[in-house]
Parts: sequence; structure tokens; C-alpha cells
Amino acid sequence: MIEFDEKIVGVWYLVTTEAQDWLAAIRELEPDAKYELTYRFRYYKDHKIFDSDDTKNWYHGTLSGSRNYVVLNMRRIARELESRALGSAL
Repeated sequence: MIEFDEKIVGVWYLVTTEAQDWLAAIRELEPDAKYELTYRFRYYKDHKIFDSDDTKNWYHGTLSGSRNYVVLNMRRIARELESRALGSAL
């Protein structure tokens, strides 16, 4: 689960297929040096929004670098996921 508080640096959300989406967030642990990455892939079982038994796979890790470096690379990851999602839709 993502802890939304004043230390959140960025949040990314992307629908990757008709049956899957991706959510990621970065939280600052040490100013301009260390960040927590939390992300998940959600696999839809049906079209219910809140009352579904969708599968959610959560992942956590830490990233080192400046805020700009971390955000830039998260944007690159999101663009790559988007590109792959668009490519598979064709």
C-alpha cells in the first residue's frame, strides 16, 4: 500500500491493458538522496471498481540519487510502460 503523506514526491498511474494497470509512488526518505519506491500491478477480474477481487501485486524498494534524477527515471519507466502498452494494442 502507498502511504500518502507530505513526503510523497510523485505518483504515476497508467492503464497498461484492458485488464491491467500500474500505480507507483516515490516517497522521500533522505532529502535529495534516498527515496522509497512503491508500485503495484493490478489485474482486473471484472469491471467493478471497488467491490472486485482484483489481483494486486505490490513491490517496494529504495532508490538513491537526487530528486530530479529519481523523478526523471520514474518518468522514463512510465513512458516505456506506456509505449509497450500502446504497442500491444496495435
